[in-house]
Amino acid sequence: LRVSTLLLFRALIRGFPDEFFDAGAQTQIGNIRPHVVSLLFRSLISEPVEAVAASSSTLHDALLLGVSGDCRGAEGSGTKSHRLPKELIQTCIRPILLHLRDHTKLTLCLLRGLSRLLALLSSWFNKTLGEKLLEHLHKFTEPDNIIAAQIWTPGDEPKVAAAIFDLFSLLPQAAQFVEALVKTTIRLEAVLPRYRPCELISPFREPLSKYLNRHCASASGFFLEEHRLGNPMYSDLFLDLLKRDESAPLRKYMSGRECTVMLLNVCFERPLAIIRSEKNSATPTGKTTSSSLAAYGINQWNSPSSQRKLEVVRQEIEMKHHYLSQKIKEETLLTKSNEIASSAADQPDTQVALQAARRAVERAKEDLNETRRAYTHEISKATFQVLPDKDSPTQRPMTTTALELQYQGFKIVEVLISHDSAYLPEHNDVVRGFRWLWRSRGRHYRLLHEEEMPPRYHSESLILAKFLTSYSKANPTDVDVLFDLIRIFLQPSSIDFSFVKQFLNDTVSEVLSSEQKCQVMQRFLTLLSSDGSDETKTLSLQMLVYPMLRSTFRQTTKNYPPPTANTLNKILPDATIKDLILILCKDGSSFHPKLTCELLRLINILLENIRNKLTEHRKDMIKYIWNILKSDDNGTKYFGYLVVSRFVVVFETPPKVTLQVYVSLLRSHHSTEKHMVRAALDTLVPSLPNRLTEDELGNAIKYTLKLMYEQVNSVPQLAHLWDIITRNPNVYIGHKSKFLPHMVNSLTKLGLSPNAPAENKELSVELAKLIVTWVEFNEPVKLVGGAQHEWGNEHSSKNSCRGFLEPVVNFLIRMAIVNAEGKADRSQNKLRIRILSVLNDIISVRQDYEIIAAPLERVRAHCEEACTTKNNPPDSIHKDDFGMSANAKKNIKSISHQNSTTQSYHSSPQKKDEICAAHDALSVCLEIFLIFQRHDPRNYFIQKHLCIILPFGFSHLASNDDSNLKQVIKSLLTLTLADGDASSESLSSIICLLNNAISCSVLNPAVSARQCQEKKCGSYLAIEIIEEVSARNRIFVESFIGSLVDFAFVNAKSLILEIEKSKNPQPMQQLAGNAKWLPATPTIGIFETACNLGFKTPSSGSKELENERLDTKIVTVKEVDDIEPSTCALISCLRLIASSSIRLNFSERRRKFIDVLNMLLDSCKKLPILITVVAVIRKWLTEEDGRFGPLTRGEREDFLWK
Repeated sequence: LRVSTLLLFRALIRGFPDEFFDAGAQTQIGNIRPHVVSLLFRSLISEPVEAVAASSSTLHDALLLGVSGDCRGAEGSGTKSHRLPKELIQTCIRPILLHLRDHTKLTLCLLRGLSRLLALLSSWFNKTLGEKLLEHLHKFTEPDNIIAAQIWTPGDEPKVAAAIFDLFSLLPQAAQFVEALVKTTIRLEAVLPRYRPCELISPFREPLSKYLNRHCASASGFFLEEHRLGNPMYSDLFLDLLKRDESAPLRKYMSGRECTVMLLNVCFERPLAIIRSEKNSATPTGKTTSSSLAAYGINQWNSPSSQRKLEVVRQEIEMKHHYLSQKIKEETLLTKSNEIASSAADQPDTQVALQAARRAVERAKEDLNETRRAYTHEISKATFQVLPDKDSPTQRPMTTTALELQYQGFKIVEVLISHDSAYLPEHNDVVRGFRWLWRSRGRHYRLLHEEEMPPRYHSESLILAKFLTSYSKANPTDVDVLFDLIRIFLQPSSIDFSFVKQFLNDTVSEVLSSEQKCQVMQRFLTLLSSDGSDETKTLSLQMLVYPMLRSTFRQTTKNYPPPTANTLNKILPDATIKDLILILCKDGSSFHPKLTCELLRLINILLENIRNKLTEHRKDMIKYIWNILKSDDNGTKYFGYLVVSRFVVVFETPPKVTLQVYVSLLRSHHSTEKHMVRAALDTLVPSLPNRLTEDELGNAIKYTLKLMYEQVNSVPQLAHLWDIITRNPNVYIGHKSKFLPHMVNSLTKLGLSPNAPAENKELSVELAKLIVTWVEFNEPVKLVGGAQHEWGNEHSSKNSCRGFLEPVVNFLIRMAIVNAEGKADRSQNKLRIRILSVLNDIISVRQDYEIIAAPLERVRAHCEEACTTKNNPPDSIHKDDFGMSANAKKNIKSISHQNSTTQSYHSSPQKKDEICAAHDALSVCLEIFLIFQRHDPRNYFIQKHLCIILPFGFSHLASNDDSNLKQVIKSLLTLTLADGDASSESLSSIICLLNNAISCSVLNPAVSARQCQEKKCGSYLAIEIIEEVSARNRIFVESFIGSLVDFAFVNAKSLILEIEKSKNPQPMQQLAGNAKWLPATPTIGIFETACNLGFKTPSSGSKELENERLDTKIVTVKEVDDIEPSTCALISCLRLIASSSIRLNFSERRRKFIDVLNMLLDSCKKLPILITVVAVIRKWLTEEDGRFGPLTRGEREDFLWK
């Protein structure tokens, strides 16, 4: 109702202003006018907020419409005349002002209303109101009194004080309160935690920032004083106020010319004065001393080493003080003893001891005093302000205060830049000052002596770097800044300046125009010809010139088109190229080797990309490079060879020079710069056929062969030569008949020599691959002199190929085994893969090689030793009913003989390494067998040694559970047994081995649990192999019926015992793995799944499950996930037995198998096994083999009943 009434009055005043203001006092309107105005003023300090807003809006209209004559546009000015009587306005204001006399009467409503009143009638108030408000604010700095008064709701006290603060921004001519308000803010924030609940964010800074925005000149003048900027209490407050979003007017004023000059004079006057003094001083820079470092604000006693030195002296004082206390105690005891002895009789010995003790005390006191004096001296040196020398460039050194002022200046500028990116480009004096500071000796020294500086000032270089990068982004035409920025990398630092490097790279690559890139090159040439440090020139090349040229020539990406000739002429005009060559010829000999290498790299880039521009300078260029080849520094010399090689590729070069460079590089095998020599040869060698005639190329080949003859015993030289040939085979293929014998003879020296490095081993494998490639290349080859060379007729070609390839095959086999016996790492695995790949390529091309058995015997010896060490040799095979020949039995028994004495398992690291090495060698050996079995299965090497090594594979598989070894054995035996290429002796040995692997986990019940588990791994693999081979050859399983039945019986019995021992057996539904459906009952589900009744799944709707047929006479069931290996083995075993002829042979084995099925049906709760059992029974029940099938009537009735 009140709000509506106020809005009604507002409408009346707006609609009838003359009637309202001009009505006489005796009229009805004139009579109620004072009451209406009084109501409006009282509503300003009332509740709710809507009434306050309505009354404020109505008063605003009333005062605006009440301006008489021409003064309406000057609201708030002291000259306007209201149509409302002055006495009426004063009468209405007086009740509000009366509440301000006592701070206990202040409320949030009153203060909000007063703020609106000030906004309407600010000219009616003077500074007395501000003083009274300030007095009230001081009351809130005493929280105990405020809280004890219990006037406001707990937690509202800071809000009331903040509301008082908010009034100052509305007071007219209130600039004199800046200092008082800032100090009051600091005191109020100090006691803010004592008001409960405590405010997390100060409520006083927002109103303070509003006030300072109206009085920017006074605020900047107050804060930009040395004693306040150097005080973190004021500086931190000022920085926070500047960062606030509502402080835009204050930041704008701070960005003005006047404030900028003030900021430079206050914050950077001392460091800039030192820089000017250094420029005006003619004193050269000498060795830095404590005095010279102190002039830059560096106190060496702040370093950890100096602090440790003082700590040592303090500990020495404590130790000597303790020693003195002990001597005083001894003296006291001797004094008492002497007094007792003197009363009895004269004791000269006591007097002597007392005198010695007193002398010891005196010496201890002297040592202690001397140590204390030394400590005092060190402390005085640490705290003494070192005065500058007479020759110092400045008489006003940097102090901690000066460092703090500089730090605060950086922070202020940082805030201004963060809100205005154009700040630095618009203030050249600030940029000039910062660039002076960046180049100054003081910044350099402070960065070098970081540990001796307070941590607060460690970021000086980082902040300056950010300023300069910001300026360069806004003003990319100033390329000198880029050269200034590289100074930061002249010395190491704990601060990460990688962003500067990235900025330089991005700027010169993507931002600069062609003209600006040309300026960068000219600026670099000016720097190169100056007396600046070579390190600065080197960094300029690395961080500016190289990235710029890479982006120009598009060497980093392939998506950009090549640069046009016009672009290249703008970036690298002929005058620039000429100046570069002149500087190199004139001053090149005086450069540091590192700079020389970088300049050679620059020449190499130019030769590769703009050879046409260098044609007229090639004589001067080769002269400069040729002089570098005589350098004593290897890095510089071989970089020169690289550039010379590039020069040979680009320009026509005398053959004598080309041969000389080639020969020098061939002999450079001892160089530490191998990568540079290799790069030079990779550049030079492919160009030899183009730069040399056939005779000259033949001379180069002859010299290469001569060097091989001379250095035949030098492995490094041979490795260097073969590395060249393997990397550039097309150059030497025309002379392969001369190189092949040397290549074969060098394989062992490179790859099998003791302590051969890894790169030599890799080189030997690549050399073997090259031999294979060259031998397979049987086309006529044009040799030196134009002659044609052929390999001869087919028979001679076959013999020559065998003569070269057979040693390579034997080398690769030996290399693979030796490599496997070494330390296992990533490089070893990579080399193994490469060796087997090359070996596979050779065997796939040609077969019937004569293989040396020595490496295999080595593997056999290692495996036997490993088995003896871990007491797990391959099990003996003694059964005679497997159809083995006498020789096969002899081979198997010779490697599987059990030790008569039991040996303990040694778990020492050395033994473990030996076992691992034997395991790796065995794995590689079996992979080699697999390669031969795929491409040359009738090889005598396979036929003879396969059955000797295989038993060790099963033994190591049990102990290591290596999936790779398991897969290799499985593939090898499956391929051997399925292809039918194995001899009868090998076949009988493998069958015996598989039978033994299955039986060993059944026939040895006395072994330990660990050995039993190990043997089971081999039996599981054997069953998998039998199942896979039987899928191709159905009668293969007949050789393993006895072992499979025994395995099934023992494992089924073990499974039943395990279920019976379990206290909380799980139901079958939970043991089914990740099956997609469950039947109504377990029995129905088993029967329907095994019999393929084809019920519907919930997810498939009407889609029926496909019936699984027994086309191969092997029982298959629906697989489920996460089945244990033992369960999988038992299921496979049941499948195999069911698919064999055992169902038709009424023998003891058949009866035993029937017992296994009954046992599993009665007690097993594993759903996959039950499904398999019922599937077997279903197949036998439905098999139409005779009238009643393979089951007797009793068996059929028994199974159906169950």
